[in-house]
Amino acid sequence: MTTSINRMNELKFRLTISGQSLVLNLKSILRLFGKERTIDFADGKWTPFVFMEIAEESIGSDTAAVKAFNSVEEYQAILKTRPKYETDFGGYIRDQIETIDKLSPPSG
Repeated sequence: MTTSINRMNELKFRLTISGQSLVLNLKSILRLFGKERTIDFADGKWTPFVFMEIAEESIGSDTAAVKAFNSVEEYQAILKTRPKYETDFGGYIRDQIETIDKLSPPSG
C-alpha cells in the first residue's frame, strides 16, 4: 500500500486551462477544485475549456505502433494489458480519489 501512496504522490497531472498548463499532483488538484469538479475534468466534461491528462516526461521522439485487429475480442485483450489511466482515465481518477479519502484522516 505504501508503494501505491508514494506513486500517487509522485504522479503529476497536467490541467490545460484556456491554453495554459498547470502541473500538479492529485491532492493539490482536489484542494483547488474539489472532488466533483476534478472528476468532471477527468471525464472530459469541461473539454475544450479544461483538459486533464497525466504529465509524463518525454522519452524521445513520438512514435506510434499500428496494429490491425481481426476481432473485437482481440482488441479487448490488448486493452486489458494497458494501464487503467490509458483505457479509463475517469475511472482511474475516481479510484485514486477513493484511495486518498481512505488514507486521509477525518477532518473535524
